[in-house]
Amino acid sequence: PYDGSLWVASDKKLVRLDAAGRQLIAWSARGEVRRIALALDESLWLLGGENQIWHYSPSGALLESRSLSGLLSSEVKRLAVDSLGRRLWIASEKQLAQFDVADLNKSPKIISLPSEAENIVIEPQTGTLWVLSEKKLLAYDKNIALIKNIDLASLGIGEPESIAYDPLSKHLWLGYEKGIAKISQDGSLLAKIALSSEVEAIGVPSFYVTPTLSLIQPPENALTNNAKPTITLSFGALCFGVPCGFSPSYYASYGLSANL
Repeated sequence: PYDGSLWVASDKKLVRLDAAGRQLIAWSARGEVRRIALALDESLWLLGGENQIWHYSPSGALLESRSLSGLLSSEVKRLAVDSLGRRLWIASEKQLAQFDVADLNKSPKIISLPSEAENIVIEPQTGTLWVLSEKKLLAYDKNIALIKNIDLASLGIGEPESIAYDPLSKHLWLGYEKGIAKISQDGSLLAKIALSSEVEAIGVPSFYVTPTLSLIQPPENALTNNAKPTITLSFGALCFGVPCGFSPSYYASYGLSANL
């Protein structure tokens, strides 16, 4: 979350802690929680036991649920949410499924993976999904087309376990046996740090979007004798203080009301 707090799961219980470790809220899910994915609106997507997906509000209200039984050939291992693209990604050992968040009960798109998935992570601004396997780092676009295939052995990375995407630097971090590596989106090795033990989790800055509103017409500080001038405003969005570059369709649901 944007306030530096942390969600922790233990069996069925979800606890939110502030930056000092104090409990902010706690509630129980419908069953065992195996994985958590946090959306931009701070709602939580949970992967539960027996291949269940639950979507909860931050306060613990169940928003929707879906059983994944029979959809994939093996047990679901990972999930990732693309908040801007409104997609939910699910990975089993050798399959990848993409759900439409707007209609979770709609049949998902499913493809086979060339190797067993160890972990997955979303590139939040573009919606690209990165899949980490034992020997490869694969990237899939929003249409589930393979767009990157990076050989990890050629980079000196063995037995990878964890992956994180840094939205600020736009680089990937991989945790592997006794080390951590920084990799660019084109697959170039940028840095390696040797460690005494395996890296199981990596922390990176949270991605967030700041809406903006700009005055287009009349120009700022302009003088006019028109009693009813046309006022034109423009929506925008900043990602870490820089224009996100979203298409106009992103702002289609935006609205503005004003009292003059």
